[in-house]
Amino acid sequence: MKAVLNRVATSRAEDDNEVLESGDLLINRAEHEVRLRGAPLRLAPKEFDLLSEFVRSRGLALSRDLLLERVWGDDHFDTHTIDVHVRWLREKIEDDPGKPQRLLTVRGVGYSSQGKRRFALAVMPVGEADRAPRLRPSPCSGYNTGLCSSGD
Repeated sequence: MKAVLNRVATSRAEDDNEVLESGDLLINRAEHEVRLRGAPLRLAPKEFDLLSEFVRSRGLALSRDLLLERVWGDDHFDTHTIDVHVRWLREKIEDDPGKPQRLLTVRGVGYSSQGKRRFALAVMPVGEADRAPRLRPSPCSGYNTGLCSSGD
């Protein structure tokens, strides 16, 4: 158990020393500093954590529940909290917050940051992937996803 806790602590420490980059946006986690086009950007602590999560997960569609878990942890808030913080972030990092280019809404899912959009279906601990069900080829879509119509 101690080994697992040490790995988690080491992983968190490494995350705190990350420098994240997305285009002209730079996040220095160790210095708790954000720069946009080279100019410093003032963010509240939760805005900083939320933006870091978006840039770290660039291109992934992240649900509001997942963002609450990753950024707010055990504190229980309504998912509306995410919408409010995303709006505040857009006001600070978007050229036109009404037409966002960096923090995108993914309808029915949540949000995604700038980058090629991918959807994460599941995250499994190491070793669990061997026991996960495999997709089999299907004549309609190439994979047995259950998304075939009767005409395919």
